[in-house]
Amino acid sequence: MVDEVKMLADSGVKEITLLGQIVNRYGRQMETADGKGGFVQLLEAVHEVKGIRRIRFVSPHPIGFRQDLVQAFTYLPKLCSHIHFPMQSGSDRILKMMRRPYRNETYLDLCSRMKQARPDLSITTDIIVGFPGETEEDFNDTLSLMEEARFSSAFCFVYSRRKGTPGYSMENQVPREVKTERITKLIALQNRITKEISKEHEGKVFEILVEDKNEKFENTYCGRTDGGRLVNFKSPTDIVGQFVDVKIKTSRSATLWGDLITEEK
Repeated sequence: MVDEVKMLADSGVKEITLLGQIVNRYGRQMETADGKGGFVQLLEAVHEVKGIRRIRFVSPHPIGFRQDLVQAFTYLPKLCSHIHFPMQSGSDRILKMMRRPYRNETYLDLCSRMKQARPDLSITTDIIVGFPGETEEDFNDTLSLMEEARFSSAFCFVYSRRKGTPGYSMENQVPREVKTERITKLIALQNRITKEISKEHEGKVFEILVEDKNEKFENTYCGRTDGGRLVNFKSPTDIVGQFVDVKIKTSRSATLWGDLITEEK
């Protein structure tokens, strides 16, 4: 895998994303080295590749999230200050019914330790509403956890009943109108939190990796902060693929708008 990253770096790639189902359990059969498991050893090896300036990974899982990975965010600066960490539900009862091998106390503890390791960390998540048997109390637990965790953004889904899945034959299927009401509340709450977090970016300078030209606006380009927030700004020249500094002027929900300060870094 490291050889592949080196090839990408030689071709001009500056940011990579390590993908995998429970990606943080990569190399779990490997011997530890100085208390570091296989995945952290991989991150360290990729971090040494010249030309790579940003490293992301998706999606980690609480069952494989060890302290060595938390600590990696304190000494590997190429690791982006963003992690996608699926929560699914704020109710322990529902998590158990979903056969998720963790509880929300564990989840929140991980989020807290991650933010201690990297204070500017942005956490995004996945949430499902309307799982069979979900009560109003269960749903309120999810809303409460969202308020406490303050996710940068969230992918919110309505449970969909499908044949062949364990949930299909479960009793107490949640009516469609109830699921619709709950997802509406959930999205409204997350939109408020996202706007508040975006507002905190105003007046600050961020390093942006320019990804593309925004064709909706003249001479406008877009890219992402280290924390994954999308930023739009104007430039007189084509700077796609470059790192630049941008000062944020305004925020619009999950999108930021700013002024270019420096060209290629």
